[in-house]
Amino acid sequence: MQKISLGILTLLIMLPFLGMAQNETVVKQELSKFLQDFDKAYVNLPVSKDKNTVLKFFMPDANYSIYSYNIAGQSRIQTLTTQDFGGYLEEITRTDGITLGYDITDQHFTYLSADLATFVYTVKYETKVVNGIWVRGDETVTMSTARKNGEWKVVYFSIVQVEDERLKGNCLCELFSSDGNDGEVVAKLVIPAGRTYMTKFANLNFKTVGDDTLVRLDDETYKRSKTGEIFSLNEAAPKSIGISTTRRETAITILQYSFRNSCSKLSVPK
Repeated sequence: MQKISLGILTLLIMLPFLGMAQNETVVKQELSKFLQDFDKAYVNLPVSKDKNTVLKFFMPDANYSIYSYNIAGQSRIQTLTTQDFGGYLEEITRTDGITLGYDITDQHFTYLSADLATFVYTVKYETKVVNGIWVRGDETVTMSTARKNGEWKVVYFSIVQVEDERLKGNCLCELFSSDGNDGEVVAKLVIPAGRTYMTKFANLNFKTVGDDTLVRLDDETYKRSKTGEIFSLNEAAPKSIGISTTRRETAITILQYSFRNSCSKLSVPK
């Protein structure tokens, strides 16, 4: 019997494992590029206006779930489909002035084969909308992918989303008003302020001057004409900011304008 050297025998034993390691390396490289391409397509969506540039990474019957936790301490769980995800992407394409940040910070593979892979990655996300929301946070995403017709596709993914900062968004406002056309309207506002919400009180003082009504809010001055049009007198020239028929509507319009850098919308209970 011909003798086989120990080195050759060791190599013969190791060859299958070397091949497996090489295959895993190739799969990891493919999926890393897959994730980078998905990241690029998603961030570019407000420019491309084509949701299919993102949806092409997903199986038509893919499902996903989201657990979100915001700075107010509220949590929410959603289970959705690719069709639902498409609706979300469509909303982005129709929103003017939106910018998306999606910075992938880490990636770990939990299962790898030639045609199936699961991995976990973390994201620093940011969403800005002109005159709308401005929010930052962290996501941990678990994604399952399968190779179909030579291409990797997402079959399922889950997201744990933790809101870290909200610098602009919906604000809650309560109004307390004295009787008559003149006098004071006190507003209690709950405003997003970074890592928490801030409560602020604002006093609007109404005074009738001829056919007009002047309104003072701190060091700001506004005028409501007899036609109901409201003007801000805080710029170089009077600026029209809305029309109202009641003192309540006037107060809401002024507050919305005055806090426009913090509030995309004022929710005012009746």
